[in-house]
Amino acid sequence: MKTRILVISLLCLLGLAGCEEDDALAPSYKDRNWLTVEDDPNDPLTHLRYRVYTEQGVNILYNDTLGSEERYDSQGNLYMYYEVWRPGYAVSSNSKPKYVLPDDRADVLAMAEMMDKYLFDYLRKDKRPLVYLLADTLWQSSFNTTTPPERYMKFLTTVCIGRIEEARQMSDSAQKSFMAELAGLEYVDDVKGCELNEKLYAEFDSVRYRVQLSNDYSPVNWLRGILSKGTSTVKKVPEPELFGFLFYSYRAVNRIYAPSEQQERASYIGLILSCTDAEIRERYKKYPAVIAKYEVMREMMVNAGILEK
Repeated sequence: MKTRILVISLLCLLGLAGCEEDDALAPSYKDRNWLTVEDDPNDPLTHLRYRVYTEQGVNILYNDTLGSEERYDSQGNLYMYYEVWRPGYAVSSNSKPKYVLPDDRADVLAMAEMMDKYLFDYLRKDKRPLVYLLADTLWQSSFNTTTPPERYMKFLTTVCIGRIEEARQMSDSAQKSFMAELAGLEYVDDVKGCELNEKLYAEFDSVRYRVQLSNDYSPVNWLRGILSKGTSTVKKVPEPELFGFLFYSYRAVNRIYAPSEQQERASYIGLILSCTDAEIRERYKKYPAVIAKYEVMREMMVNAGILEK
């Protein structure tokens, strides 16, 4: 009986070994890191991307096709495989953004230089996304021709940055503010997910609705995010700071678009990361709504462990 058991056990082991040998014959394609950036000292953009990748652990992409290689299908037929980066994955959704990839490497280089110069000073290594994908134009997955392009969108492993042609026209202070805002984007969920911030979160949102404009300004319908139709052109468009916004997401004739919830939070977190209390109060002393939201956001960041008291 013991001999029989030993023989059966040996046969089982040989069978397992045979399976492992068979599996080893099939290509796994799991050993290649498609996000690796190869250096080219003669190309400023490639060299900068390589340095950011090796020093900061972040890949700056301007093409969603990472590479290609020849493969064989299950029938032994040769085909060309293309590895494409798909940025639309999030924890609770898979909303694929629409974007137009850059056609000017000078725009890409300007944005990458700005990121290298300022972004990583504001952003802890443990909060950095895997990829920043740069685009000329960026929209939500559902859009029409009247939808304004987005400045950025965050997904699980990727942050998409749109309108990169603006980088070359930005002042130094504007560059710092934008990079701090991109860094702030990575802390939005920390602020929102903190139980101590539940009431403060609602308080932050309520500020815009308490603002009373004088008759000098065009009225704003925030439910639609636009200036009320039929408004006389002699009336002024209200500054975003009057409502506690640090910017409008987009402005066109007779239309203004408030920043999204994500953008609004990120802009305040970035402001607090990059400026002192005295600087913020001096810059926005004429805008009580901004000061009110700043104080609430700072308290939320302390509660979430992003700032010390």
